[in-house]
Amino acid sequence: MVGFVLTVISIIVSTCGLLFNYFRYRKEDRFRQSNKITCWVNSVNPKNLSTDVIVLNQDVQPVYNVFVYLVSNVQEIKGCDFSSIDNQGTRMHDSINVLPPGKIHITLGFRGAAMGNVHDEVGMYFTTSNGLEWSRQGNGKLTTCMYLKELSKIGVFLHHV
Repeated sequence: MVGFVLTVISIIVSTCGLLFNYFRYRKEDRFRQSNKITCWVNSVNPKNLSTDVIVLNQDVQPVYNVFVYLVSNVQEIKGCDFSSIDNQGTRMHDSINVLPPGKIHITLGFRGAAMGNVHDEVGMYFTTSNGLEWSRQGNGKLTTCMYLKELSKIGVFLHHV
């Protein structure tokens, strides 16, 4: 009887361990490619009113429907908040249909800087090769975000893959 109880307990513990590892692996797999996609402000040129932005894909697979935007560091965009995108002014955002592995430079506008360390940050939305839609905010925070439909509504993407 004791042997039977110990066997049942070990089966339960093993099953719990397998389930834990399975769900941990699934979560890590969702983030596998998205963790390797980022962007940042490389330099600003106040004379040309331009901002050089680097968009980096460190994965071996491309990402799709990339939307890169500038936003003030005091204006917090949470997840899928598009309220400030369509009224940011000329060249404050750009889109890339397919971002291959590697680094590219894009040029966006420049609004200037202000007292109190107010400046532009760059964020992005993108779709990984497994079809998941993501938001990487200016502070680097990565979250899932169903953005394609909303950006299509405001005319940023006329169609999507």
